Amino acid sequence: MIEIGKCAKPHGLDGTLKCQIDERYLDDVLQAKALFIGVGANPIPYFIESAREGNQFLVKLEDVNSREDAETLAHKPIFLREEDLLASEDIEDEYADNRYEKWIGYEIIDTEMGNIGKIEQILSLPGHFTAEIIHEGKEVLIPIHESLIVQINKEKKQLFLNLPTGLLNL
Repeated sequence: MIEIGKCAKPHGLDGTLKCQIDERYLDDVLQAKALFIGVGANPIPYFIESAREGNQFLVKLEDVNSREDAETLAHKPIFLREEDLLASEDIEDEYADNRYEKWIGYEIIDTEMGNIGKIEQILSLPGHFTAEIIHEGKEVLIPIHESLIVQINKEKKQLFLNLPTGLLNL
């Protein structure tokens, strides 16, 4: 579990909560089906009915239907499971030169072509990073960018990408 913020106070009368969410986890919360709220020793799961951001981040949870219900959750920590975090969470600091080094040894799997090779090294080129792989006996450079990443499987050391058509034919 990763602590991503905390519940603030109720908003309105229907059980909606104002939440303070760490900015890097906003997209994760908007995509999540449930939040875990630290009530007692173990965080308790609450399914999300709706979540929206604006001037304030507001969350409506299932079975929290009144201001009084919401007050019991006020000022409690909010957690997400690691598997509920989007792939971009693995990109720690967008300005760090070594942020992709941890993927050396990972297999790159394209959504259409399947396994295309293991990352031998990461190169930092002006404006972007590339992964060097050996594909069909030749060295190929694959762009590494957040928009291409579909999924990361840390246990199997696999990086799933949606690569541009024809990239390997260059």
